[in-house]
Amino acid sequence: MNANMDPCEDFYEYACGNWIKEHPIPDDAPSVSNFENLGQGLELALKGLLERKNVEGLDGEAVRKARAFYRLCLNETAIMNTWREAFDDAVEKFGGWPSLEQSDDKPRIPIEQMYGVMVAKFKCDSLFKATVQPDDKNSKQNILLIDQPALNLFARDFYILPETQEERLAYKTLIRDVLLLLQARVEAYNRDFDEILQFETDLANVEEMIDLIMAAFVDMLQTEDWLTERAKEFAKEKVDAMSKKIGYPNYLDDSKLVDNDYKDYIVYDNNYYKTKFQFYQMYQKDVLERIVEKVDRERWVAGAALVNAFYSPNTNEIIFPAGILQPVFYHKNFPRSMNFGGIGVVIGHEITHGFDDRGRLYDKYGNIRQWWDNATIEKFETKTKCIEDQYSAFVLEQIGMKVNGRSTKGENIADNGGLKQAYKAYKEYVRKHPQYSLLPGVNLTHDQLFFLNYAQ
Repeated sequence: MNANMDPCEDFYEYACGNWIKEHPIPDDAPSVSNFENLGQGLELALKGLLERKNVEGLDGEAVRKARAFYRLCLNETAIMNTWREAFDDAVEKFGGWPSLEQSDDKPRIPIEQMYGVMVAKFKCDSLFKATVQPDDKNSKQNILLIDQPALNLFARDFYILPETQEERLAYKTLIRDVLLLLQARVEAYNRDFDEILQFETDLANVEEMIDLIMAAFVDMLQTEDWLTERAKEFAKEKVDAMSKKIGYPNYLDDSKLVDNDYKDYIVYDNNYYKTKFQFYQMYQKDVLERIVEKVDRERWVAGAALVNAFYSPNTNEIIFPAGILQPVFYHKNFPRSMNFGGIGVVIGHEITHGFDDRGRLYDKYGNIRQWWDNATIEKFETKTKCIEDQYSAFVLEQIGMKVNGRSTKGENIADNGGLKQAYKAYKEYVRKHPQYSLLPGVNLTHDQLFFLNYAQ
């Protein structure tokens, strides 16, 4: 924090000014934050577990496979000796790549066959993405979902705005360099990277705290005069039905269950690519087999080693992986004010996603259904338009661009709602528990610590 700044003049500079100065964005990263730093720490911890041979409780077959695959990743000699063979084999299965061939006359396999190979063997999306997830209209049943794939440049704006011309040129250079490394025909790569870019441009159009914050959300609903009484009742039912997943799935404590999940995964000696592609095939097989199964509401949609949190509209659940349950978000020895300002706001954020511009479309069972009356929907849209306009007026001075209030609306709604819920829940906690002493060495009240940790 920058104690020389008046928090009433610039609270962000006060809370984070010196942190920003001491943490410049690395050349190989688009941003730096506590999320990235904690994620790097988590990766180092996992690295240590993979490199240590004798760790109590980590001696199952699945763990041995993970360690064997990790050693393969570090074996640069084996990777360099096998990459070209693996690449050529993959291209051959795709039906060839004209840029790498002497002519364009080679017969091609049907595009549907090519796509099947890409998805089944290499876990690769191109024209569209296919996955299995609960049906929006019947959340007890899985369906095959066809969706647009992710964009390589992350967002539509990178393909069309004049301000992102440098990024597009860098992307062209990347495609060119890859093709040159693969010894492509010169005239082919000049044509191909323009076609690739144009094609993509076309496509571019912790339990107590949770309970307290959920209760705070329900209390807040009762004071909102734009909600009809029936809408308030349905909203309360949705919060009450919201399930919680915290830390990691219980089955990870049973090495036999974990080993069974990975029994068909094979680690090939000295062959990183063959191993990785086999992992892709088994993963895709596991996903697609779910289409004939009922939705397993005990299944986690995210891994435990993630510095993030989630709301799943199809299952109406909030998920807080173990990776985010660490400082600065949470620590058992932190004052409650800091924990509520950290992980508490994250909890409130995810709860609010159940009622933002997308989450409100799903009922308490995770099915798409209009459970708000028309009057409530109209007032909601008026209020969210206000948030959209407010954020669209914010200017990022470093780059001279405005925030896109429309595309960030869901997150902005969740940020505002999460902060209000967490603070209300914290004040309720203080009301029920005697206030404790101030944090030594910091001349701040606990209310101030709440907002300071939120900002940081």
